[in-house]
Amino acid sequence: MDKCKVIAITNQECGVGKTTTTVNLGVGLAQAGNKVLLVDADPQGSLTISLGIKNPDELPVSLATIMQKVIDDQTIAPQDGVIRHPEGVDLLPSNIELSGMEVGALDSEMKLNKYGKGKYLLRHASEGGGYLPNEILWREKAVFSDAVGHSMVDYLKEYAEQQYSDEKFEAARKKYTYATPCTKESLLYRGIFEKYYPGQAEMIVDFWMPNKSWEGCDVNDPSARVLSNYGDSGK
Repeated sequence: MDKCKVIAITNQECGVGKTTTTVNLGVGLAQAGNKVLLVDADPQGSLTISLGIKNPDELPVSLATIMQKVIDDQTIAPQDGVIRHPEGVDLLPSNIELSGMEVGALDSEMKLNKYGKGKYLLRHASEGGGYLPNEILWREKAVFSDAVGHSMVDYLKEYAEQQYSDEKFEAARKKYTYATPCTKESLLYRGIFEKYYPGQAEMIVDFWMPNKSWEGCDVNDPSARVLSNYGDSGK
């Protein structure tokens, strides 16, 4: 098997699109025929909750469990803790137990993908706590971090609001019988797609994030801030 490609999606700010990016990129790669493992390395469990796991703290096995087994040099089966999602991706969930872990000093040999279970490995995490090594977190990304750290999601939503009145939105969205946009922001993105790839939308499997068909995900905000584990922070 070819080497697994590891993609780390991390930022210390809340609500900047880490969860949304991880889910959409992961599902997209899976729909393209790749084996994808999503690793939730955030003790708040945002990625886990967004994929329909309502109470991650009640899971018998999580990323923290696997890490502890590695530290204790215990045997780990390839599928330990991995949850298969209907969208075609595998998930290694996270919960509050991860906040008590310090794994930065783990031998690099222990972190290798030895089982050949995934073509792509997407890590979703926040800075702090030693969940990911500094070599992954501290890259030359200051400009990008500053941009998304200052509510880029909100800027995009505001821009979309400026482009479409409610009446214009309803009329414009109905032009698309396939993957009909459900928000002004998604209509904005669809317009950009159609500009560069006219008439080719059906190449892509219909999928919007948030996926309103998932339990607890019937929301219009594209950010993870509205998920229950953030409390009132998304209001």
